[in-house]
Amino acid sequence: RFYTNAAFIDHGYQYTATPLTVCELFRETPGRTFTGLGIQTMESPHPYCNSLDVTQGYTFSDASAVGVKIEVSDSTVLADGDTVTISRDRAGTDIIRTIDNGAMEDIIISEPAFFLHFHSNGIETNYGYVLTATPLNACQLFQNSTGTEFTEATPQVIESPHPYCNNFRVTQRFSFDDPSVTGIKIVFSDTTVLRGYDTITFSRDEARTDVIKRAERGHFEDILVHDPFFYLRFYTNRWYFDYGYVFTAYPLTACELFAESTGEEFSDMTARVIESPHPYCNNLDVTHGYAFTSSSAVGIKLEFSDSTALHSSDSLIISRDAERTDIIAVITNSNTHDLILSETAFYVHFITDDSSTNHGYTLTATPLTACDMFKLSTGALFTEAVPQVIESPHPYCNLLRVTHRYGFSDESVVAIRVVFSDATVLRGY
Repeated sequence: RFYTNAAFIDHGYQYTATPLTVCELFRETPGRTFTGLGIQTMESPHPYCNSLDVTQGYTFSDASAVGVKIEVSDSTVLADGDTVTISRDRAGTDIIRTIDNGAMEDIIISEPAFFLHFHSNGIETNYGYVLTATPLNACQLFQNSTGTEFTEATPQVIESPHPYCNNFRVTQRFSFDDPSVTGIKIVFSDTTVLRGYDTITFSRDEARTDVIKRAERGHFEDILVHDPFFYLRFYTNRWYFDYGYVFTAYPLTACELFAESTGEEFSDMTARVIESPHPYCNNLDVTHGYAFTSSSAVGIKLEFSDSTALHSSDSLIISRDAERTDIIAVITNSNTHDLILSETAFYVHFITDDSSTNHGYTLTATPLTACDMFKLSTGALFTEAVPQVIESPHPYCNLLRVTHRYGFSDESVVAIRVVFSDATVLRGY
């Protein structure tokens, strides 16, 4: 339509209209900005042409769009050597994903914009690609996210949408792939607020069979993860929602993790390996407490590995209390014999100076039942001349072949009278 008024005239316009083939139109198209929130289809010509090298940018401009989900149709077929690349920049240096033939996993982009690069060589062509792009709001992006693998050993802020949404059942995996990282410290922000029965669960596996810690309303203590990864499960009900969570994940080296750790409680009867970093670090003054909480456990056997090696000026102390007032053993390179503890908890104190270090220690802690303890016992030497109760487990165990020696070291004792309780009962032979 050409509109002119009644007052003035001028030379007018002249333009050239060049007809374009499908492939020529594809080359000329710079991309598109979508103002709505509808699903958009992006595709090459079918079949596409040789010698294409096209970059197109796509943006969802609606303020509620914070991400995009891209789905690849199973009709997508490329010839050998041809590529479709999705990136965050026009130059293609920040690549999100390279698309192969056929259907593939959905591609989640945490921005409302992306670039599509299509390259075809001059040998042969094929059908091409078909993609659909769905804009995502903050909650949809969160639900579609599977987590992040961090390539640098720097603190990372991880958070939910603010506010979050109802009916979340989201599991995400976060990891540091730097080889120096052996653990993670999680520190919650004071802004974290959850409502009602909404929970955050940290675990070592996606199925949550190995839970590290569960955080819920009003309980957001620091969490120490003894691996370079963790799974996070965010559960929200359908009634209320609030601001959400914010925490920082700090990557830790072996020595940083060792210094931050306070020990661990074990709920089952599985033997556990407890060790220092190898080699350990200077200027450590660390106390770790360990406990077996199973009702079947009545004692612990500690076995030191032959690889245990300490510098002569460093100290490794096993005690019954955190203050080291009730010491069980002081471990040196020449004194790494097995220890039998008649308690289900113990403390390990490791103190190093600023001189040389060594390989460190490795010990296995095995929980013991009453029968295990009875079999391992060799008896007792009593230092006081007072009556002592000596007994088997109740009930005792089958196939016992146990010999115990008992004595009194007080010089005034010249004989012992043994009196059986009426509760004593043996079976058969």
